[in-house]
Parts: sequence; structure tokens; C-alpha cells
Amino acid sequence: MAISTPSVAVVLETSVPGPVPLWIHPGWSRDFPWLVQGTTGRGDGARAFDLALFGDAPSREVLDRWKALGDATGMPSLVHGRQVH
Repeated sequence: MAISTPSVAVVLETSVPGPVPLWIHPGWSRDFPWLVQGTTGRGDGARAFDLALFGDAPSREVLDRWKALGDATGMPSLVHGRQVH
């Protein structure tokens, strides 16, 4: 009986220039143009790019960041799911 070994792919994300600290997977962007995938980061500067709706940042700032994320990805609407880290 032959044992098959699953293949492993190395995923290298690339940063997207602009005000939103966003990284994309170029292969997915190429292969699935209808799918928006990205990873956000805290960014640089005095105030982190905090997307936490239940965090300590002022709500107006957080909502402005969500709008910036939508603008950066070209999405007219976004979905938030609470995460446990």
C-alpha cells in the first residue's frame, strides 16, 4: 500500500503600498480575482492601525480605519468577526 505525502506550498505575502498596513497573497490575487484576501498589521506610527471594535481605541478612529480598509481593497462592505487571541 502506497502512502501519499501531501504537498506543501510556501505562501509569501507581499505588502500593498498605501496608508493601510495590508499584505496580500499574489498567487491568490492572480488565480482568484473575484476573491479579496488580505492580512492586516499594526502599521507604523504613534497610533497603531487598530481594527478592534471592542478595544480601547476611540470608536470613530476604528471605524475610519475600517473604511480605509474597504477603500484599499475595493470592497463596499466588510464583515467583522470577533477573534480570541
